[in-house]
Amino acid sequence: MAKQPPSSRQWQLALADLLEFRFEVRVADSEHSQTIFGLLPALVLAAGLRLYAVLRFPFLHDEPRLADGLHGIMGYGPSATVVGSWPGSFFFGGPLAGGAQNITPLWWWLDFAVLRVWPGNETLALRLPTFAFGLIGIVLFYGLARELFAPPIPALLTWLLAVDDIYLWLGTKAQFVEPAIFVAALIVAHALLVWRNRWAAFVAAGLAATAALGYFLLKGLMLTAHALAVGAAQAIWPRGDGWRFDWGLILRRAVVGVAIGLPLVGWLLAAQMYIDSNYQVRIGDVGYFHSIAKIVLALTLGYGTVAHAGQTGSPATALLYYSHADAWPTTTFLALWIVAGFGWAVWTLYARRDESRETRWHVALYIVIVIILGLAPVISKSVAGERFHMPYFAAALLAVGLVLEQLWQGAKGYALSRSVHLRRLIVLGVIIAGVALSLVRGPLDWGLTAPYSPEPYNGILQLVEAKYHPK
Repeated sequence: MAKQPPSSRQWQLALADLLEFRFEVRVADSEHSQTIFGLLPALVLAAGLRLYAVLRFPFLHDEPRLADGLHGIMGYGPSATVVGSWPGSFFFGGPLAGGAQNITPLWWWLDFAVLRVWPGNETLALRLPTFAFGLIGIVLFYGLARELFAPPIPALLTWLLAVDDIYLWLGTKAQFVEPAIFVAALIVAHALLVWRNRWAAFVAAGLAATAALGYFLLKGLMLTAHALAVGAAQAIWPRGDGWRFDWGLILRRAVVGVAIGLPLVGWLLAAQMYIDSNYQVRIGDVGYFHSIAKIVLALTLGYGTVAHAGQTGSPATALLYYSHADAWPTTTFLALWIVAGFGWAVWTLYARRDESRETRWHVALYIVIVIILGLAPVISKSVAGERFHMPYFAAALLAVGLVLEQLWQGAKGYALSRSVHLRRLIVLGVIIAGVALSLVRGPLDWGLTAPYSPEPYNGILQLVEAKYHPK
């Protein structure tokens, strides 16, 4: 039977529930009310903040340099002599010699297409893909959270994501492909947690992982490793009745894994032929290379003995820096909640919950594996960088959701009504404080980043300082 839209009386009850913090009763439990009171306002706020930044913030940091690489693909500008001639420049020259570390070509192709369609305003055109992927990620995350958590947790998590400093910054600058990586990670998470036994879901997950590899090789490899590890663990992880091997599930996921890797292998082999014909290529600030294998090795296991801007020192320093101190307050503010959610997920796996909590068990498995695999290479490489959040950012938010859900609902028949209201006030306080901190120390304060920017490109730094720090 098709779902009926709520009546006017139901909307009145839903609004009363919202004002009185009674999210668990009547129509406020429905998908309609949670979407209208949760997703839509958060999406409007996120779009407004991003649109303001896209239109007002100057072309900064790597944006002019990468735009120059795109000009080289088109056959003009300083990079035209570096990336080579068509068609090698389109498939390999731009991605490999364009001065970035996302050496696979999908980002370059997408921005190339955008510039062809809208050549009039280059600054705005190049920022459109990250802007769009940022908003798509919010919608997809809300859809995932709604399948996994009871109301109002999905709406509250979506509010935190909508104003998250890192995610907001990455969704407004042309050079960042990470919002696309986050979207791919969410599609994979849907397949692993919601559509666990559907072929179509794993085809979609395979395409998403392949696209992630095409956008940014290193982060795509991280995402693919997460997906394969979680998929294998779901098939063989010991439960209450001991080890179980679901050979059909293992076979399906093995087929998807092979399908993910084939396009990448083909492009890498062709890229090696391009490098051989041009002797060597330079990959960002990593250095010059004669083989694609050494490029992949440098980007995955380490940069060698030379210190680079993204390295912080010891693994302990990298882990500490990865909290971003107060530079990214949403992540820092939620750090303890993420740790608590990770601990709760570990306990769920250790306790080997019964089949009645099947979905929650899969969520816990996903959180533990993805966060460990997401942080391990960053700590081992002693690399700091907010962009590495994206492959495991969804898992971190789901970990927060586990804790907030426990505070909001509690154990059945355990808590008195007064303690229930107290816990819910705590949850709402967390959300309000997180959103407020993000707005104050995030997009409203981005001008403070100008004095700490690297060397100016085309005088951009002086423009930013003059605008945000007039003397």
